[in-house]
Amino acid sequence: MRMREDKIDVVAFQELNVHRNNQPVLESHKQTAIALGYRLFIAPTAEVAQIGGTAVLISLRLIAEGSVATFLNSHPKGNYVRIKLTNPHFGTLYVWSIYAPADGTQRRDFFLKMAAHVNPESLLMGDFNCVEDVALDTRRSANSPYANTGAD
Repeated sequence: MRMREDKIDVVAFQELNVHRNNQPVLESHKQTAIALGYRLFIAPTAEVAQIGGTAVLISLRLIAEGSVATFLNSHPKGNYVRIKLTNPHFGTLYVWSIYAPADGTQRRDFFLKMAAHVNPESLLMGDFNCVEDVALDTRRSANSPYANTGAD
């Protein structure tokens, strides 16, 4: 497996589309992660038809070498999962997998609420549903401006 060969220790996923009550699928994902050499931390969706859900994989090799991975919290709708990763060599990181709302107003509110929990030791990975520079980062045929609210 390429991730194991390349010694990839942390992976973030977004848009898993797994509902929190779908225990067979959640358990299957956990077992698959273990078979691939990872521990899974997952934030499933709250609604059956909801798009979203996030997860973080931490390599079992990293854990065997002395790192401790601890689930901290997740968003009620699955928009993020946050774990604490403590390593004897690099200290503590707060690892996030984020799936930000596509709606600009909801995205801004989401980021403002998240900001209270972000610090210099935070590693943010995700689908932020916005771009830094609209002129450089979007190509589309629509005449309307790109709805990039919440990116600033």
